Amino acid sequence: MSRFSVVPSDPLQSRPRVQAQRERPLLASEVLRDDAAPLQPGRTAARLWLSASAVVLAGLGWAFQRGAGVPGLGSESALLSFVAAGALSAIALLPFPYAVRALLSVVVASVMLVLGLRGAGPVAGLAVDGGIGRDIARLLAVVALATALMFRARYAEFTRSRALLLAAFAVAVPFIIAEATLVGDVSAALSLRAWATLNVLVVIACLLGLMPAAAGIGADALAGLVLVLIPAEIALLAWNPLSGPETGSFTYPLTAAAFVALCLPASLGLFQLLSWALAPEARAESANRR
Repeated sequence: MSRFSVVPSDPLQSRPRVQAQRERPLLASEVLRDDAAPLQPGRTAARLWLSASAVVLAGLGWAFQRGAGVPGLGSESALLSFVAAGALSAIALLPFPYAVRALLSVVVASVMLVLGLRGAGPVAGLAVDGGIGRDIARLLAVVALATALMFRARYAEFTRSRALLLAAFAVAVPFIIAEATLVGDVSAALSLRAWATLNVLVVIACLLGLMPAAAGIGADALAGLVLVLIPAEIALLAWNPLSGPETGSFTYPLTAAAFVALCLPASLGLFQLLSWALAPEARAESANRR
């Protein structure tokens, strides 16, 4: 045998070293950093919520096909509802990157909401009563507050999370003014005035998210209230004295359901885009603090 020959090492002897490298335990600082500033929060949950929105929109499309909703717009509203349902289903099921899925969710929801303000699609009922200003204020308030509260829930220690929530509250101020005006309108239905009062209280309660004790699950709960209670006022318009046969069958309750089903992916998408953009800064701030 040559003096320069090398005896091959036993692969069984090197395997424990490789395995030990792969099984390196996570440091406590890394775990704390992931908890305080996750890189891709809600990755799986968002796909489930997008699928739920798609199911709701598909059901609404079925109802529109059978004559519910704004008279004369049944076929168009059904088609656009099915398109939105299909698009959200594809976004939820296909293996898109985190930021791409978030962006696509925002685009699909935004297109359908803008169409609704123009009197088309699953939320075409928004244009029935002509209160376009109030509807825009409601839309901006719901999406902005829900987005900021979701972000606050996952980045409670991040300085910018409070600034984002304050900015969202500023966006919601026109809605507060519109609702306060409705509360003082003695000619409006009592149910609408009572719900407007509730909406004002819900929006103001969102400021509780600024408190450390309200971050996390508390901020998520506030986001849920914003997404459900504020749009529910649309359904109450069915019992408004101005509502009649010309507004269509179940137009306002179906519009409220579609509003929630579209604001949810819009808020989730914006929240995840913010997380994608700001998570590195939040992790750096968390590391410096520790």
